[in-house]
Amino acid sequence: AAAIHAIGDFASSCPLEFEPYYLKTISMLEEFYQHFYENIRIQTIVTYQKITEAICKKSNGGVFPEFKRGMPVQKRLDPQLEEFINTDLITRYFYIIENDDSNEAVASAIECLIDLINSIGPAFIDQNIQQVVKLIELMLKCETNCQKYKNDVNTIFNLG
Repeated sequence: AAAIHAIGDFASSCPLEFEPYYLKTISMLEEFYQHFYENIRIQTIVTYQKITEAICKKSNGGVFPEFKRGMPVQKRLDPQLEEFINTDLITRYFYIIENDDSNEAVASAIECLIDLINSIGPAFIDQNIQQVVKLIELMLKCETNCQKYKNDVNTIFNLG
């Protein structure tokens, strides 16, 4: 878990120098986001965020791009970054939020999504708004896996 965390920190601190390692790191993270050990999953979630932010900085001269809050998106991200976000990253985060049985892992994924929206801007999430709405509905109905498990335990032990 510490090694995964360190990779994310390095990428975040040195986005331009880390460029040769982005694809290899993303490939490595794919093996760990469903790991049986909760702390490895959480560190993977956070490292996905740091790698995404680093790639965004790399494609913008080492800094986050300027953006205007709200919709419609005024400035698009690098096409390769948007493809990674929309095909890999969002899929992983939504999978964790919907299916992970750990409240902590789900909370980390939600926090990372919020942090990414705040650091990268609305272009991070605008193509996935419908998925976000469906995920929020699931959470409000307590139908995500971590919420179902909690409700099942409460029912079994008559905790309310």
